[in-house]
Amino acid sequence: MLLYGLQMGAVLIGRSFKEGIRDYLKLAEILELKTIELDFSHPELCFDGLKPRIYLTELSDSHKKRLVRDFAQNFEVKGAHLPFASMGVYSAVSDEKVEEASRKLIKFGIECAAEIDLDFVTIHLDSKNLNSEEEKWRKLKEAAEEYLDVAKQYNIVLALENTFNNFMKIPQLIRELKNSLAKMTLDTGHAYLTLKREFHKKITQYIEDNRDIIYNMHIHDSTMKRDHLMIGRGEIDFKPIIKILKKTDKRYTLNLESEPSSPQKAIEETIESIVLLKQF
Repeated sequence: MLLYGLQMGAVLIGRSFKEGIRDYLKLAEILELKTIELDFSHPELCFDGLKPRIYLTELSDSHKKRLVRDFAQNFEVKGAHLPFASMGVYSAVSDEKVEEASRKLIKFGIECAAEIDLDFVTIHLDSKNLNSEEEKWRKLKEAAEEYLDVAKQYNIVLALENTFNNFMKIPQLIRELKNSLAKMTLDTGHAYLTLKREFHKKITQYIEDNRDIIYNMHIHDSTMKRDHLMIGRGEIDFKPIIKILKKTDKRYTLNLESEPSSPQKAIEETIESIVLLKQF
């Protein structure tokens, strides 16, 4: 079963937080959206007022926490994207103070997600300035184990996302964690930029090989020069991807993570993308 939704930050450009919630609920009704992924990341994109985001620290306000919880409860599967490298958050880094603070923030994010009754969190395992691949993955596994310990306390799924240098390592790490709460967020645009011209040959086999650990997907189109495009505006053929997902009896959440061309066209382009995906 495929549950379609949106990553909240991508669709709400040009809107206040309350306006975004209002418009998202309208879209959810029109498109029969069943999932939501709240965006706790990309603060640098907030500074120009274009992309309203929800900051983890804002959830200390009881009104905002209640507002977010009540909003999220409209959906069958509810998640959040936690902060990552764009916020200076590195789960493995040579600077011990940065590493400690980063892990603390991620664990705080998991706790916040649990407090507003979310089902999963998407996490990037970012690293910086380490001496070797061996050291990097030793530290990243250590961080993932720390995050999983917190996730287990709240029974919330830890969905590790593939970025640009860990496409094969993320599934391996998840299996090493040996826990049903350790899953994967598969990002199609990141996968395309990783596999390049081999993408359409390899992606369906990758999904088949990892269908037991894939929990959530970030859906966006991509070219070799730009990703986070609306569906149909890049080079990815989504038909075989949707086809293989439909073959299984598992539930997958597909959250559109595409950037509209302008605030004025955000709703129109979002509807077009979701309708096109559903046709596949």
